[in-house]
Amino acid sequence: MPNEKVEIEEYKVKKNKSTYRKKSNEELKQLAIECYRGSVFTSYQIHQQDMNMLQSIFMPLAFMNPAQLKDTYKDKPHMYYSYEKDAFPGGINGYGCYGSVAYLNKEDGDRFIKYYNAIEDKLEKL
Repeated sequence: MPNEKVEIEEYKVKKNKSTYRKKSNEELKQLAIECYRGSVFTSYQIHQQDMNMLQSIFMPLAFMNPAQLKDTYKDKPHMYYSYEKDAFPGGINGYGCYGSVAYLNKEDGDRFIKYYNAIEDKLEKL
C-alpha cells in the first residue's frame, strides 16, 4: 500500500456563454418599488462589515459548483437580491436567509439605485 501510485484526475471547468440578460427600465423600476415596499432584500442593504456573510444570507451562492461560480462571476455581479417570499424562517445576525438569489451587473445596479432614490425623493416631498 505505501508504494501504490495514486492517480489524480484533472478537473477542468468549461466556459459557458454569459447568461446575464440586461434588465429593462420597467423591470428595474418594478424591482425598486418592490424593494421600497420591503418585498425584496438586496445586498445593498447589508452593512459593509457584514459582506463576508453574503453566502450565509443568499444560500444558493454557497452551494454553487465551480462551473456555476465561474459563470456567475464572469458576469460581474454587483447587486444580489431575493424576494422575501423565498426567505427561510429565522436568519443570521439580523439578516434573513434566502433560498433564491438573482443579481444585477454594475450598469443595471446603478440604474436600480437611480430608480430607488427617485422613489424616496418623491415620497419625501409629500
